[in-house]
Amino acid sequence: MRRGRSIATACFATMAAASPAHAAVTRPIQAVDDPVTLQKYWTPAAIGAQQGDTVEWRLTEPGNAHAAAHNLWLVPPGGTEADAVELGASDSTPTVDKALDQVGTYQFFCSIHGGLAPGGMNGTITVGTEDPGPPVDPGTPWTAPEADRPAPPAALGPPPAFNTSLPPTVFEVGNSPPPRLSRLRLTAMRHGVRVRVKASQAGTLTIRVLRGARTFKTRTVKLGVGVHGFTVTDPRHLKAGRYQVRVVATDAAQLASEPIVRTVRITR
Repeated sequence: MRRGRSIATACFATMAAASPAHAAVTRPIQAVDDPVTLQKYWTPAAIGAQQGDTVEWRLTEPGNAHAAAHNLWLVPPGGTEADAVELGASDSTPTVDKALDQVGTYQFFCSIHGGLAPGGMNGTITVGTEDPGPPVDPGTPWTAPEADRPAPPAALGPPPAFNTSLPPTVFEVGNSPPPRLSRLRLTAMRHGVRVRVKASQAGTLTIRVLRGARTFKTRTVKLGVGVHGFTVTDPRHLKAGRYQVRVVATDAAQLASEPIVRTVRITR
């Protein structure tokens, strides 16, 4: 009985020696701001990886005068944009490394430049149990002659749809005044803001939450005459801090009110 166990143990050791563990590798992906076309993309935008490999995103472009700021968000296999996790940004780190242990397709994107929208700065990593081959260094495409630069990846997702909306059936004639907004009141809330405002005419209200020149969140709602309250929230983009809130009303004749801008400090 002991002899049988010894033979089994020896066979198992031989099999283990014949099947060494996967040696994980690092696979680089480079952010690119093309100085000629001014397009912004990742290269490569679609790669394969073996379970346990590390992906290195290079967010900066040394020597490229047209380089912009980029950030990196990662969506796990089977997830949606709501499940994305921010891994870093070029203003704080030149590279981001992440070991990928789940089998499936990860999505990654820069939320500053289009996110996961078709034509946005995004890409995919397909992780499997087999080795897809050695990693390929993307180099520095912005320094290469124009003819040698890699072509930007094709836009993901369906093509843009034609505008099938009908022209408005309500028209205002004569010297109609634009709508007026008054009694604007902002209340900070967790990852957002509550807006209360009085409108002189029916139409739509556009609420934009900004920091500097960058818009973090936009909401457009139907508006009637009188006082109304709305909330604008976004846990992923509206972190704690000071923001500007800009509200504009538009009536059926597409006349816009004078915008009202106020500052609010959003909480966590």
